[in-house]
Amino acid sequence: MTTDSTADRKPCPMCSSAPVYERTLNNIDLVRCAGCGFVYADMDDDAIEAANFHFDNETVEKYCGLQTWVDWFWFARIARRITRRVVAGTVLDVGCGNGLLLRQFLELGWIGVGLDPSPWAKSCAQGYEVVQSTLGQAPFPNDHFEAVTNTAVLEHVARPGSYVEEVMRILKPGGCAYFNVPNYGSLAIRLGISDFPSNIPPWHANYFTHKTLRRLFMPVEHTIENITVRSYGIPQSYGAYVWIHRKLRSRIAEAKPQEQPQTNRYRKDYQRVLARLLGSIYYHAGRPLKMGDKLEIMVIKRPI
Repeated sequence: MTTDSTADRKPCPMCSSAPVYERTLNNIDLVRCAGCGFVYADMDDDAIEAANFHFDNETVEKYCGLQTWVDWFWFARIARRITRRVVAGTVLDVGCGNGLLLRQFLELGWIGVGLDPSPWAKSCAQGYEVVQSTLGQAPFPNDHFEAVTNTAVLEHVARPGSYVEEVMRILKPGGCAYFNVPNYGSLAIRLGISDFPSNIPPWHANYFTHKTLRRLFMPVEHTIENITVRSYGIPQSYGAYVWIHRKLRSRIAEAKPQEQPQTNRYRKDYQRVLARLLGSIYYHAGRPLKMGDKLEIMVIKRPI
């Protein structure tokens, strides 16, 4: 692809301004909006959707293979934080996948609804309903959910502004919407040492910084009572996480199957304490100077 001309570049999906070349990842150009500074993949909407709505039989195994008891702790933390802000009701998890986050909400007394275009998400459902659809095509009425969660979703959609408007439409007044995305303003990217693990086009189409993620919500600001944007996560830690996880899985697989119940209980207690420690370190280490590996935004819709 060309890198020296702005001709025929995709206009900014946030403000429609013309972009300039930013960098090339996976043979696809990233461009930066000359108006608002938003960075995105120079791809048309159909190409983005084709990449992100392709599913195969290995998807479930992939997700389950990467997720550990640390992820259980992390999703439980999100569910608790939202429950502290709004009264438990019905929560919609967009891109629910294997339902790990929804099961944390169920334990706190919520009614769960999953939304996922993949055919395998329904087979993972345990105690909650799954609607097989995209958000734009789902038949949800206005002001319907007490909470809407979107973990690792915004970076995949072709039109993030329209997506946010739809989330706010179906969220009840006083309800809470949660989003998280990779941070394009992380320390590793600023230093030029990021290898962009699992953060490349065509699967990732949008590259948010603290500023541009906050700007994304400006068109719906009149519907918002409170909004909080934070960075979190240790940059460049994903590779180390996968390596440690694989070592732990290998060690567990080699353990003797005939363990005493008391030993199993101690093992679970140890994992729970370690997960809480590792999760807290990972989260807070990425908070300073908005340069963590991830960004999260929590929005409270204005009550009537």
